[in-house]
Amino acid sequence: MTLFETLLALYIPFVGWSLAGFLVSKVAPDWVPRYLALALFWIGVPLVIVHFLRIADLNGSVWLAGVVGLGTVTWSLVLSWLWIKATGQFIKPVARGSFFLTATMGNTGYLGFPVSLALGGLPYFGWAVLYDVMA
Repeated sequence: MTLFETLLALYIPFVGWSLAGFLVSKVAPDWVPRYLALALFWIGVPLVIVHFLRIADLNGSVWLAGVVGLGTVTWSLVLSWLWIKATGQFIKPVARGSFFLTATMGNTGYLGFPVSLALGGLPYFGWAVLYDVMA
């Protein structure tokens, strides 16, 4: 299977389910999307992480991914703090906090787990999981 076919097999269901959710949200009561999102975030995401940790190969030097994740977050926090001090921006604490979160965490969506599993396979999946959990 080529890289294009792999990406197509990943993104067709993603786009299909997103479209289905959009269409259902148009006819469902207003409270349904809110509680569905809360359930997916507080129940679904931890279950997905536990599942991925169970199938990941965590042997050998895979601990290095966690160290790199912590180092990346720490370095990003230092650089964002230096940016705020150098530019004098983000006077309000809420804006400053949002900037720190964005600078250190970026977009850590869980769509990356299935993509990294499909592209790298099980031998490299442990690295992706530990990097995401530690970062």
